[in-house]
Amino acid sequence: MNDDQIRCPKCESTQVTANKKGFSGAKALVGGVMTGGIGMLAGTIGSNKVYIFCMACGHKFKPGEDYNAIKLKKETEEQNMQDFKEMIGGIGKSRRLENQRRKELGLPEKKSYTLRIIVIGLIAWWLIAMLRGV
Repeated sequence: MNDDQIRCPKCESTQVTANKKGFSGAKALVGGVMTGGIGMLAGTIGSNKVYIFCMACGHKFKPGEDYNAIKLKKETEEQNMQDFKEMIGGIGKSRRLENQRRKELGLPEKKSYTLRIIVIGLIAWWLIAMLRGV
C-alpha cells in the first residue's frame, strides 16, 4: 500500500473523492425571504470549501484530516513529549550529579530558589492589588 495516498481517517480506505461546495440555492432562498434581496448573498456562505468523502464508509472530512496527516501529527506530538521528558529528566539528573559532587567536596548543596521567587512575586502582586483597591 502506498503511504502517499489520502486515506479515510475512519476506515483507512483509499477510495476517496474530493468535492468543492458551491452556491446554495436553499440558503439564498431563506436569506432572500428573511431580509429581502441582500439576503440572496447567504447562498455564497460556505462556498469554495473542499471536502473529501470516503466512498467506502461515507465519512466526510477536510483536507489535512486524512489518516496519514493525523498519524503524522500524533507521532510528532509523541516525539515532542519524549524529547521534553528527556530534557526535563536531564536537568534534574545534572542537578543531582552536581549536588553529589559538591557533597563529596564538602560544599553545601546548591538550592533552587525558583519556588521562593514565585511566592514572593505573588505576595508582592497581592499587596499591590490590595493597595490599589483601597
